[in-house]
Amino acid sequence: MFIPKSLKLKGYNIFPTAMKMINSGHGVQILAKWPSDKVPNVSGGPLSDSYLFHSLHFHWGQSNSEGSEHTFNDQRYALEAHLVHYKSSYGSLLNATTKSDGIVVIGLIYQVI
Repeated sequence: MFIPKSLKLKGYNIFPTAMKMINSGHGVQILAKWPSDKVPNVSGGPLSDSYLFHSLHFHWGQSNSEGSEHTFNDQRYALEAHLVHYKSSYGSLLNATTKSDGIVVIGLIYQVI
């Protein structure tokens, strides 16, 4: 029987030293800074390397039943958050965008109950 390895999230409990919120015209993006050795990261599971946190952005709609970018069983949800990470060995999000394994996005779906 195949048992997948779990993702490991590290450093998400450490407060950033600075944060910036940007209105992208269709949503909001949050950029944060940490000391270089404290940047939150994700590894493990299907990932062969560590991926450093870059930013967080949101997708939402005009009602509680729309807005998420992705669906489950053809159903949309009120809000979806994306935590964008880049492969640490590529050094930056810009460098990572040119690589097939450069970006990892963790999506969180929110449902109004």
